Amino acid sequence: MTTNEPLVLREDNNRVATLMLNRARQYNALSEEVLAELQAHLDSIAADEMVRVVVLGALGKAFRAGHD
Repeated sequence: MTTNEPLVLREDNNRVATLMLNRARQYNALSEEVLAELQAHLDSIAADEMVRVVVLGALGKAFRAGHD
């Protein structure tokens, strides 16, 4: 799948990092690409001393439909 949109969106607000899965058409199924992007965000958050809370969510009707 080739797209210009990120597969995982990140927003930081008041020491809370929110990560949103961004594959609503696929019911946010976890692909290798999504897992790699999610891991990159988590690594970045782990190195960020300002972040104290991580919220994981998803856009669309489903939080996660499994792995594809």
